[in-house]
Amino acid sequence: MRKSILIAESGSTKTNWVLISNNESSYETTIGFNHFILNSNDVYTELSGKEFFSNIANEKLDVFFYGSGCSTAKRKQIIDDALKKLFPNAEISVLHDIDAAVNAACDGKPGIVGILGTGSNSVYFNGKVVNYGHPSPGYLLGDEGGGVHIGKTLIRDVLYRVPPSEILAAFYEKYQLSPTELIDAVYSAERPNAYIASFAEFLSDYKDHHYTEELIYKCFSKFLKYHAAQFEDAHEAPLHLVGSIAFHFENIIEEALSEWKIEKGKILKSALEGLVDYHTKTN
Repeated sequence: MRKSILIAESGSTKTNWVLISNNESSYETTIGFNHFILNSNDVYTELSGKEFFSNIANEKLDVFFYGSGCSTAKRKQIIDDALKKLFPNAEISVLHDIDAAVNAACDGKPGIVGILGTGSNSVYFNGKVVNYGHPSPGYLLGDEGGGVHIGKTLIRDVLYRVPPSEILAAFYEKYQLSPTELIDAVYSAERPNAYIASFAEFLSDYKDHHYTEELIYKCFSKFLKYHAAQFEDAHEAPLHLVGSIAFHFENIIEEALSEWKIEKGKILKSALEGLVDYHTKTN
């Protein structure tokens, strides 16, 4: 009998889980696990309190956890310690979320792969080996083109009254926050990166508005400049994008790719379904 497979795709905002057992899939969602904010005990506490995980805690599993920020041994250890405590009989693999995107999008062929969710990152896959490029400096210093970058740009513009009047009115009507309250909310948020990124959702309701088109275009162009263009093969391989930002603003992103003369690859809202296919084939 084949072992069950538990796969997690974790960003800073949320973690999507799928359990594959007896050719059936079961799903769960938890908070995201940002290694700059949470520790192993936080991760264990969040998971152990859910029936989805307690029901399989003692089973023999293959667990594949793909997480944003899982790019160093120290950061991976935070997740690994929590999962080993929760699943003592499982074989645990903790991987970077960019590996999830590569496995889900590339089909073994060369390509640049970018993640555009709460944060952002990119790698080049030559068909065999992943070139991770420069390290991601996190949401305070980087994450160009991701939800935090877009949300921060929107909030700043709103506070400076840059958007057209109809966008400003819609923003304040939706969130019911005065400028002072908005600033206080940002700086007092328990998970500031996820909170700031949540404002990008507002723009998805106005993605055909010229203000949104200009903002997303500028933010994504910075992603191309600082991330995709770092690879010498950027203009010879397709750029695959995974994440909610890429999915919701695909048309605007296409314009920027054309300007940079970079071939558009797959646009996936989530890598999870691709990972199910990948791991069931290789398991």
